Amino acid sequence: MIPKNITTCLKEDKFIDFFLRQLRPNDTGEHEDYPLCSPCGKEMNYVKPADPAGGIVLGDFLADSAEFSFGATFRQPLDPSSFAMHDGRLYHALTGHRWSKQLGGMALIRSRTALTLCEEHFDFGEDPSEHSFVWKGEKHPVRCI
Repeated sequence: MIPKNITTCLKEDKFIDFFLRQLRPNDTGEHEDYPLCSPCGKEMNYVKPADPAGGIVLGDFLADSAEFSFGATFRQPLDPSSFAMHDGRLYHALTGHRWSKQLGGMALIRSRTALTLCEEHFDFGEDPSEHSFVWKGEKHPVRCI
């Protein structure tokens, strides 16, 4: 089936992975208020993430393989020491994308996944600087950014 419009495209796994694979910093000199772009043939798609601290959103946490999913088929390995919080949002280091550093190095964890992680793996202190992620019995501090 060939997608007929952008709404349909955004539901196609192949398109989502292609779009994310192409995603990169916008160094075109055009539309500078859009920090990211994703070239597609002769077309250039400009992207402004809703969350400026994380251009990529991590989806489900796959505990068996200790990794997050993003896009349709991409994976981000868990690094228990790389969690951060800002304005009530949970982030994890992004290393599973070829432009990770240029995309800010952090990825936002979607709300549903963040809530599950907090219930199962977080130890919250009185102060945010005392929060920790507990993985395999070991506590890892959560940074505040």
